Amino acid sequence: MDKKIIILFVILLLMATFVVLLLLSLVAGNETISDEISPAPSFLTPTRSPTIDPNELTITGILPEENISDYYLPFQKITISFSASVSPKNLIVETNPTTELDILQGSVSNELLLVPQTTWPIGRINITIVQAVSATGERLRQPFTYSITTALPTLSPEELEDIHP
Repeated sequence: MDKKIIILFVILLLMATFVVLLLLSLVAGNETISDEISPAPSFLTPTRSPTIDPNELTITGILPEENISDYYLPFQKITISFSASVSPKNLIVETNPTTELDILQGSVSNELLLVPQTTWPIGRINITIVQAVSATGERLRQPFTYSITTALPTLSPEELEDIHP
C-alpha cells in the first residue's frame, strides 16, 4: 500500500508539473515573434555650440526685457546694446504694426535707442532688427525679433470715485 501511495504521489506531482508548464506556455504564447528587424537604438551625440564669428555683430542686451505679459506705456523707448559700436544710420528695423521710429545713439557707442515718433500702437508690437552693421563692418548673422506689449494706464475704482465733474 505504501508503494501505491508513492506512485500516486509521483503521478500527481508529474501532472501538476505538466499543468504548470502548460499554463506557462499559454501565457508566453501571447507574444509574437517577428522577423522584422528593430531599428538600432539612437544615441544622442553632443553637438558643439555655435562659435561666434569674430566678424559677427551680436545683440548683447535689450531693455525693457522681453516679457509680453508686462505692459508698457505707448511712448516706451527701447534700448539695444550691441557687441560693437553701431551707428543709427546702419540699422534697419521693421515693426508690426508699422510704426515710424527715431533711431538715436545711446549713451555709449554700442547702444541704440528705438523711440516711436508718436506712440506705439496699443497692444503687442513685434520689432525686427533686419540688419545692423558696426563701425568696423561686422554684421548680424540673422534678423532679431523682439516683442513689447503696450497699454494705457487705467484708473482704479477709488480713483474714479474721486473724479468730480
